[in-house]
Amino acid sequence: MAGEIIFETPRLYIREYLLSDLDAIHEYASKAEVVQFQNWGPNRLQDTRQFLAEVMSWPKQHPRMSYGFCIASKTDNSCMGGCGIYLNKKGENRAKIGYILNPKYWNQGYTTEANSSLAVYAKEELKIDLIEATCDVRNIASKRVLEKSGFQLVRLLENHYLQKGIMRDSYLFKYHG
Repeated sequence: MAGEIIFETPRLYIREYLLSDLDAIHEYASKAEVVQFQNWGPNRLQDTRQFLAEVMSWPKQHPRMSYGFCIASKTDNSCMGGCGIYLNKKGENRAKIGYILNPKYWNQGYTTEANSSLAVYAKEELKIDLIEATCDVRNIASKRVLEKSGFQLVRLLENHYLQKGIMRDSYLFKYHG
Protein backbone atom coordinates (compact mmCIF):
# COMPACT_ATOMS: atom_id res chain seq x y z
CA MET A 1 0.00 0.00 0.00
CA ALA A 2 1.39 3.39 -0.97
CA GLY A 3 1.73 6.21 1.55
CA GLU A 4 3.20 5.52 4.96
CA ILE A 5 0.42 4.73 7.40
CA ILE A 6 0.96 6.68 10.61
CA PHE A 7 -1.89 4.97 12.48
CA GLU A 8 -5.28 3.48 11.80
CA THR A 9 -8.73 3.62 13.32
CA PRO A 10 -11.57 1.15 12.84
CA ARG A 11 -12.54 2.71 9.48
CA LEU A 12 -9.60 4.93 8.52
CA TYR A 13 -5.93 5.07 7.67
CA ILE A 14 -4.17 8.23 8.80
CA ARG A 15 -1.25 8.37 6.41
CA GLU A 16 1.23 10.65 4.69
CA TYR A 17 -0.10 12.36 1.58
CA LEU A 18 0.62 11.04 -1.91
CA LEU A 19 0.84 12.93 -5.20
CA SER A 20 -2.10 10.82 -6.35
CA ASP A 21 -4.26 12.50 -3.65
CA LEU A 22 -4.29 15.78 -5.61
CA ASP A 23 -7.70 15.37 -7.27
CA ALA A 24 -9.40 14.17 -4.07
CA ILE A 25 -7.94 17.07 -2.07
CA HIS A 26 -8.95 19.56 -4.72
CA GLU A 27 -12.47 18.15 -4.78
CA TYR A 28 -13.11 19.41 -1.24
CA ALA A 29 -10.62 22.31 -1.06
CA SER A 30 -12.30 24.00 -4.01
CA LYS A 31 -15.77 23.97 -2.41
CA ALA A 32 -16.95 27.19 -0.75
CA GLU A 33 -19.04 25.26 1.80
CA VAL A 34 -15.96 23.36 3.00
CA VAL A 35 -13.70 26.40 3.44
CA GLN A 36 -16.33 28.88 4.62
CA PHE A 37 -14.71 29.09 8.07
CA GLN A 38 -11.10 29.02 6.81
CA ASN A 39 -8.87 31.96 5.96
CA TRP A 40 -7.97 30.30 2.64
CA GLY A 41 -9.85 29.01 -0.38
CA PRO A 42 -11.82 28.04 -2.23
CA ASN A 43 -8.71 26.70 -3.91
CA ARG A 44 -7.74 26.93 -7.53
CA LEU A 45 -5.93 23.82 -8.78
CA GLN A 46 -2.55 25.58 -8.45
CA ASP A 47 -3.35 26.36 -4.77
CA THR A 48 -4.06 22.69 -4.09
CA ARG A 49 -0.87 21.66 -5.91
CA GLN A 50 1.10 24.11 -3.76
CA PHE A 51 -0.51 22.79 -0.55
CA LEU A 52 0.26 19.19 -1.50
CA ALA A 53 3.89 19.99 -2.33
CA GLU A 54 4.28 21.82 0.98
CA VAL A 55 2.66 19.14 3.16
CA MET A 56 4.68 16.42 1.42
CA SER A 57 7.91 18.30 2.29
CA TRP A 58 7.16 18.33 6.03
CA PRO A 59 8.40 14.79 6.82
CA LYS A 60 11.87 15.87 5.57
CA GLN A 61 12.10 18.80 7.99
CA HIS A 62 14.33 18.51 11.06
CA PRO A 63 13.02 19.15 13.53
CA ARG A 64 9.58 18.46 12.17
CA MET A 65 7.18 21.19 13.29
CA SER A 66 4.14 20.32 11.16
CA TYR A 67 2.43 16.99 10.61
CA GLY A 68 -0.12 16.98 7.82
CA PHE A 69 -1.84 13.66 7.26
CA CYS A 70 -4.36 12.29 4.82
CA ILE A 71 -7.56 10.81 6.22
CA ALA A 72 -8.04 7.78 3.97
CA SER A 73 -10.72 5.14 3.74
CA LYS A 74 -9.67 1.63 4.75
CA THR A 75 -11.93 0.34 1.99
CA ASP A 76 -9.83 1.67 -0.89
CA ASN A 77 -7.17 4.00 0.65
CA SER A 78 -8.84 6.99 -1.05
CA CYS A 79 -8.33 10.47 0.39
CA MET A 80 -11.41 11.64 2.30
CA GLY A 81 -9.83 14.69 3.97
CA GLY A 82 -6.91 15.76 6.07
CA CYS A 83 -5.76 16.40 9.61
CA GLY A 84 -2.69 17.90 11.17
CA ILE A 85 -0.61 18.63 14.21
CA TYR A 86 1.24 21.93 14.33
CA LEU A 87 3.89 22.48 17.00
CA ASN A 88 4.06 26.04 18.28
CA LYS A 89 7.81 26.47 18.77
CA LYS A 90 10.93 24.37 18.70
CA GLY A 91 11.43 22.78 22.09
CA GLU A 92 7.93 23.63 23.29
CA ASN A 93 5.62 20.75 24.19
CA ARG A 94 2.51 22.44 22.83
CA ALA A 95 0.62 21.98 19.56
CA LYS A 96 -2.57 22.80 17.71
CA ILE A 97 -4.52 20.31 15.67
CA GLY A 98 -6.93 20.71 12.80
CA TYR A 99 -8.97 18.73 10.31
CA ILE A 100 -10.98 19.01 7.11
CA LEU A 101 -13.22 16.50 5.36
CA ASN A 102 -14.91 16.16 2.01
CA PRO A 103 -18.64 16.93 2.55
CA LYS A 104 -19.71 13.62 1.03
CA TYR A 105 -18.34 12.06 4.26
CA TRP A 106 -19.86 14.57 6.70
CA ASN A 107 -22.19 13.43 9.49
CA GLN A 108 -20.85 9.86 9.53
CA GLY A 109 -18.43 10.17 12.47
CA TYR A 110 -15.24 10.12 10.38
CA THR A 111 -13.93 13.47 11.59
CA THR A 112 -14.48 12.59 15.25
CA GLU A 113 -12.83 9.20 14.69
CA ALA A 114 -9.79 10.78 13.02
CA ASN A 115 -9.50 13.70 15.46
CA SER A 116 -9.80 11.56 18.59
CA SER A 117 -7.02 9.29 17.39
CA LEU A 118 -4.91 12.23 16.20
CA ALA A 119 -4.98 13.73 19.71
CA VAL A 120 -3.93 10.39 21.24
CA TYR A 121 -1.12 10.10 18.67
CA ALA A 122 0.09 13.62 19.51
CA LYS A 123 0.12 12.81 23.24
CA GLU A 124 1.57 9.30 23.10
CA GLU A 125 3.86 9.31 20.07
CA LEU A 126 4.95 12.94 19.84
CA LYS A 127 4.87 13.49 23.62
CA ILE A 128 2.86 16.71 23.32
CA ASP A 129 1.63 17.86 26.72
CA LEU A 130 -0.78 20.59 25.66
CA ILE A 131 -2.97 20.09 22.59
CA GLU A 132 -5.26 22.92 21.54
CA ALA A 133 -7.73 23.50 18.76
CA THR A 134 -9.79 26.46 17.70
CA CYS A 135 -12.93 26.76 15.66
CA ASP A 136 -14.96 29.65 14.37
CA VAL A 137 -17.92 30.30 16.67
CA ARG A 138 -20.23 29.89 13.66
CA ASN A 139 -18.90 26.39 12.94
CA ILE A 140 -21.27 24.35 15.09
CA ALA A 141 -20.27 21.03 13.45
CA SER A 142 -16.58 21.55 14.24
CA LYS A 143 -17.41 22.52 17.82
CA ARG A 144 -19.31 19.24 18.20
CA VAL A 145 -16.42 17.24 16.71
CA LEU A 146 -14.02 18.75 19.24
CA GLU A 147 -16.34 18.07 22.15
CA LYS A 148 -16.86 14.45 21.06
CA SER A 149 -13.08 14.04 20.56
CA GLY A 150 -12.17 14.71 24.19
CA PHE A 151 -11.59 18.47 23.94
CA GLN A 152 -13.04 20.91 26.43
CA LEU A 153 -14.03 24.47 25.68
CA VAL A 154 -11.67 26.85 27.48
CA ARG A 155 -12.83 30.27 26.34
CA LEU A 156 -14.01 32.57 23.62
CA LEU A 157 -11.28 34.35 21.64
CA GLU A 158 -12.75 37.63 20.44
CA ASN A 159 -11.42 39.05 17.17
CA HIS A 160 -9.14 36.03 17.01
CA TYR A 161 -8.36 35.90 13.32
CA LEU A 162 -8.81 37.71 10.05
CA GLN A 163 -10.94 35.63 7.72
CA LYS A 164 -11.28 36.94 4.19
CA GLY A 165 -11.19 40.56 5.35
CA ILE A 166 -13.37 40.23 8.49
CA MET A 167 -12.22 39.72 12.08
CA ARG A 168 -13.80 36.56 13.50
CA ASP A 169 -14.30 35.08 16.95
CA SER A 170 -13.15 31.57 17.80
CA TYR A 171 -13.60 29.04 20.54
CA LEU A 172 -10.40 27.75 22.15
CA PHE A 173 -10.40 24.08 23.16
CA LYS A 174 -7.84 21.99 25.05
CA TYR A 175 -7.53 18.24 24.87
CA HIS A 176 -8.20 16.40 28.08
CA GLY A 177 -8.49 12.88 26.60
